This record gives sequence, C-alpha cells and structure tokens, in this order.
Amino acid sequence: MNDSDIKFTINSGNYEGDTYGFTLASDKGEKAWTVTRLRTPPPSRIKYKIEMAITAREGNIKASGAIEQEKINKILEKLTHVADELEVTLQGLDGEEYLITIDANGIKEGNVMHEKERKPEFVVNVLAWGLHA
Repeated sequence: MNDSDIKFTINSGNYEGDTYGFTLASDKGEKAWTVTRLRTPPPSRIKYKIEMAITAREGNIKASGAIEQEKINKILEKLTHVADELEVTLQGLDGEEYLITIDANGIKEGNVMHEKERKPEFVVNVLAWGLHA
C-alpha cells in the first residue's frame, strides 16, 4: 500500500464504496497489528480477532499534542462511519482482505510513550472481528 498501512472499504449503506486509509502506530519497533484466528463453532460468524492501533502522526513526524488531537478527532469520525456498517472490507498490513465488523466498544483513544522521546504518540486502538464470508 502506498500512503497507508491498512484500508477500510465500506460495502453498503450511506458511505458505500468509501475507502479510509490509516497508518498503524509502532509498538517496540513493530507495527501495532495482530490477527488471531479463533475457533468459534456455528452459528457464530467470527473467524478472527483483529487488534490494531492507528497513529495520529504523519510519517512518524513529531507534532504538537494539539495537532495530533485534531487528527485523532478526524480518525474517530472516519472510524464511526466504518463501525456503523455491519460488514466492511479491511485490507490489512499483511496484504490480506478481511470481511470485518468493528467492535464499537473496542475503539479507544490513547497514547504510547516511547523510550527515547518525551512526547507521547497519540493513537486510536481498534478491535475488529473478522467474519466468515
């Protein structure tokens, strides 16, 4: 992917066809992206638990807390559109496409303190559930 690590594409509703790209935060030098395959019996449609943290920094450039907070608000607005839909396509960091639904209770604003910096990195933690097609 060019300018983002992950992309959500809305499959239905008022925002059908809209695509939102995001950059993942770094966690100990790794991108904050975890996919866990679950063994849930029918009738559950849940196949994966997908955890990610989206950064408010652009290209890991340090910004003031006010600028990052403004970016967080824009990220939250876009994620609200994604969370409102029952099925969304997520192109993940691994290049795979997942049919997902966002856990609205799993969207949390936070920050990460890095060892070498004094200023925190503002992030949005997102929990998604990968679905059987």
